[in-house]
Amino acid sequence: MKAVVFYGPGEVALEDRPLPSPGPDEVLVRVQAASVCGTDVRIYRGEIEVAPPVVLGHDFAGVVERVGEEVEEIPPGMQVVVEPIRSCGACRVCMEGRYNLCPDGGFHGFSLDGGFSEYALIHAAGLHDARGLPWEEAGIVEPVVVALAALQKARPRLWDFLVVFGQGPIGLTITQVAKLHGLRVIAVDPLPRRLHIAQEMGADHVVNPDQVDPVQAILELTGGDGADVAIEASGAQLAVDWSAEVVRPGGKLVFVGEQTGLHGPPMEEMLNKELETSAVALGAGLYPRAIDLLAAGKVHMRPLITHTVSLEELPGILERLSDGTLDAVKVLVRP
Repeated sequence: MKAVVFYGPGEVALEDRPLPSPGPDEVLVRVQAASVCGTDVRIYRGEIEVAPPVVLGHDFAGVVERVGEEVEEIPPGMQVVVEPIRSCGACRVCMEGRYNLCPDGGFHGFSLDGGFSEYALIHAAGLHDARGLPWEEAGIVEPVVVALAALQKARPRLWDFLVVFGQGPIGLTITQVAKLHGLRVIAVDPLPRRLHIAQEMGADHVVNPDQVDPVQAILELTGGDGADVAIEASGAQLAVDWSAEVVRPGGKLVFVGEQTGLHGPPMEEMLNKELETSAVALGAGLYPRAIDLLAAGKVHMRPLITHTVSLEELPGILERLSDGTLDAVKVLVRP
């Protein structure tokens, strides 16, 4: 089988590998679609450590090819979405139901081989019925899961003002899901193309920080009160700092964006406003709900896809995403 294997920063190779055989509780999935996440690009740059050699790609879907002898409810031919977490099921956080934080498990595309391959070996517990989703959407479910987790942490009320910093795939999906909650969404991003998509996704207001003072603009849009919630999804330090400035006293901050060297917002703002803060690391138990939203047509991922590529093209695409020469929102890989 063909697979794109990561060996170190800037080093990936398209290889032929032996087809793996599923263990008793495992499933061999023939990958139909996988999407490139900002995390994949950061691994490629060497900003996130993984254990090479490893096949990257943690957001993917496919068709069940073969199942292990103990797998009973997942037949060959079933269309599935992969949840990339393989938890131990026995540690404290797993017992609390927060298996996404398991320190003893694995994660496809990081410590376990992922979806940038023709086939992937997945624990049966990590598979979900794709509900007939087209592959273009089945291969981009993780942003919906993150959006649901972020809003779960934010606990917004109907008609609250929500600021979303960053309108990449995660931010754009948060914008969509927030509108389902009846929120007034202010989308912030320096790229006009992404602000245009945000408007198509339902954003009530858009703010370009390269053109206006974002803090002043948001305060004006909220009648001088400030937003009820800010979700930081850009991974930019400026946006982290702005988030505390634009939220009203007693408001909430949720951090989703990740980048090397980030630090928290000014403590003076946090203390004086008594801001509630939380963070998201994917979320647990949300894949079925995310798939339901996509299947019902309430959330749309196709508008985010700007490029569709093959495994053969993927190494060059990762290099261009890494050096900034490819202007993409979401890249979909079709093995």
